[in-house]
Amino acid sequence: MHPNYDIPLGDLDATGTTTSVSELMPGLRVGIGDTSGTLSFRTDGALHLETRETDGPYEWAEISISLADPAWHLCRRIHFQITVCATLPVEVMPALRLFSVGQFHDLFPAAPIPVYPETIRCGCVFDLIPRQMVDIERMDLQLFLSNQEHQLTVFDMSVVGTH
Repeated sequence: MHPNYDIPLGDLDATGTTTSVSELMPGLRVGIGDTSGTLSFRTDGALHLETRETDGPYEWAEISISLADPAWHLCRRIHFQITVCATLPVEVMPALRLFSVGQFHDLFPAAPIPVYPETIRCGCVFDLIPRQMVDIERMDLQLFLSNQEHQLTVFDMSVVGTH
């Protein structure tokens, strides 16, 4: 059986604003780097995010999914899919974060994913080689948001591993 993760947006009830990281449910969080920005979030069957600058550009903003099941470590490909739109054209960058003792390494696709005001279904595939997985303790799927003020709506987000 292939490991998979679908965000249960229909069951998610979360509203708030953060200047750091907020856990929306176990294994799913949103965050914004440093304190020069805020990230507001709410759910209503979709996940609505809004970034705002307070003292100039913020470093990063993200959605993070913990891929804690050890079955993910056996995968040779990780498929990421998202249905999303934004209030203005922006780019998002998925990353597969591999954690080992005291450090992490991010794998990125060849290019960021452009997001537009029209709803789109898009994604990428991360190819893993066995030597990358040596000493890996856990993995997260990160979706780095544009570092400009914008609103983003996520209607569906899923991750599937294959062998």
